[in-house]
This record gives sequence, structure tokens and C-alpha cells, in this order.
Amino acid sequence: MKQQRIIWLVLLVAAVLAGCGRSAPVRYYTLSPLPEAPQERAATSGPLQRIVTVGPVSLPAYVNRPQVVRRLSAHELDLLDFHHWAEPLADSFERLLVENLAILLAGQGVDVVPRQGSAGDAHYRLSLRLVSFDGNMGRGNVVLVGQWRIATTSGGKDLVSRRSRIEKKIRGTTVADLVAAQSEALAELSRHMATALQEEIP
Repeated sequence: MKQQRIIWLVLLVAAVLAGCGRSAPVRYYTLSPLPEAPQERAATSGPLQRIVTVGPVSLPAYVNRPQVVRRLSAHELDLLDFHHWAEPLADSFERLLVENLAILLAGQGVDVVPRQGSAGDAHYRLSLRLVSFDGNMGRGNVVLVGQWRIATTSGGKDLVSRRSRIEKKIRGTTVADLVAAQSEALAELSRHMATALQEEIP
């Protein structure tokens, strides 16, 4: 009987140690673009007159890393080792900004292209420097702060230079909810930029 108890104890300890040695799986996340309505891809009434290239887009180093980052306080951050971005965040942000602007400006004679696309033919350049792009789960919000400009590619004349500060509520308690709120902040920034492109470029 005593020997049987010892065997069970050994098995229990082995099971506990095995559980401790097993890491939780890493989960991967991506930002999401604006929903695309069918009418938003309507053909333009004539040839495209204006080409806008997007980039560079720079992010602060503290968020431009594999881990999703959440803010704990004004001076403390939490790097989530088991919650990673599926691609470099700066690349994802720039790609989705191009996609959002293309959706918002569809049918208006404006072609939005990435730097790696038809940038050599572009008439205007939109660049962005993000200062903040993180979420505070305790306060339940995401804050995006960025300085952006629209300039001519010939001569580099500034047409628009603005600073945007956007807050979005985190609707839940999971990392997926945090990322969803970040996508909403990116969508609102895209709308600000689309409006400026409509109003300011000739």
C-alpha cells in the first residue's frame, strides 16, 4: 500500500513538472481594414488624374516589435510574450492605410499606391510619424497620436501638415478586443486623411 502511494506521488510530481514545462501557444494578430462596400469600388468617370503614394510610416520603437504591447500606466508597458503580431506592425499599418484610403477614395479620380508600387509616377506623397499607438486595458481605451503631412512629389511643397489624436474604446477584455480597437483608430485616421486629400489636393 505504501509502495502504491509512493508510485502515485511520483506520477503526480511528474505530471506537475510536465505541465510547468509546457509553454502556452503563441497567438497571432493582424489589424483589419475598413469593410469594403460594393459601390465603393465603382469605376471612375474618367482617367485617374492624381496618384498619391503612402509612406514612409514610422512607429515608435516600443510598439514596433513582435509582441502586442499594452500600457499599464504612464510609465509602464507590458509586452505580451504569448500574443504576437502576424507581420511587422509598421508594414501592416502602412499596407492597411493604403487599403483604407483606396476604399475611401474609390471613384474620385485618386489612385493610392504603396511606396513599392507606382510611387515614381505619384503626384503627392502622404507620410506619417506615429507618436503613440497602444491600449490601456485598465482604462479601456486605445490612443493613437500621429503627425502626418501631404506634400507634392515635385518640389516637396507641403499641402497639409496635421497632428491627429484619436481615442477608441476597447469593447472587451481580450487582446483581440485591444487589436480591434487599434484597427478602429487606424480607420478613423484614414478618414481624416481621405478628407484632407479630397479638400486640399487640386
